[in-house]
Amino acid sequence: MSKLPGWLGRFGSELTELGARLDERRARAAADDEPFTAKGAVPDADTEPGQVPAPPSYAPSVAAKPDPVAAIPWGMRVAAEAGWRLLVLAGTLWVLMRVITAVELVVLAFSAALLITAMLQPTVVRLKRFGLPHGLATAVTAVLGFVVIGLVGWFVVWQVMENLDTLSDRVRDGIDELKRWALDSPFHVTESQINDIAKNLSDTIGTNTEEITSAGLQGVTVMVEFLTGLLLAMFSTLFLLYDGRRIWEWSLKLVPAAARPGVAGAGPRA
Repeated sequence: MSKLPGWLGRFGSELTELGARLDERRARAAADDEPFTAKGAVPDADTEPGQVPAPPSYAPSVAAKPDPVAAIPWGMRVAAEAGWRLLVLAGTLWVLMRVITAVELVVLAFSAALLITAMLQPTVVRLKRFGLPHGLATAVTAVLGFVVIGLVGWFVVWQVMENLDTLSDRVRDGIDELKRWALDSPFHVTESQINDIAKNLSDTIGTNTEEITSAGLQGVTVMVEFLTGLLLAMFSTLFLLYDGRRIWEWSLKLVPAAARPGVAGAGPRA
């Protein structure tokens, strides 16, 4: 029992020595984790462990790169802005023209319908004031308008056909007058040369019969397109006369909202 106090004393001293060694190792580890401080530089008191400190005052300052937009001259920037907008506008116009060319017949027919509607719309208003229903007033106006337009077209064609013989005689007289002038002119043109020219012209017409026939067929195609466009114009005119206001209000929905008040007044005034 006498040895027990001595053993306990040695055990306590060893624990104390072990604790001192652990404290020493912790101090060394903390010293290794501290940020490196340059010679002559005073670390910031607010710098936390593990945070990169600010560069020292003697370090050279590096100039920041300028903004690319600010580096471009003002005139070049204006030219570039205007250039790409012009390109977009030109592309839009080109696409629009291609679309109009593809539906040329429809565009022309609708344009003609707008003009006819502008002429016939006052008649519809007057008939409605006389007590006719809207549909009946539209039908009567459309029929009368198309009849008048047809009569005008028939009168023009009739006048042309009536004067066709006179026109042929005048053409022959003009050719004879031209022939006499060529014979009496100082160019020394002989009658045989004129006859040769006429013969060559006749031969050219005879050898190009296929081209002439093709031109005739093309004329038939043009006539068919004309009749188709006429029917489209009549159909469009009928709808514009009957419900033009609602069609105009629907068309306004395609316009941006900010521009609608200014565009909306164009329809009623037209």
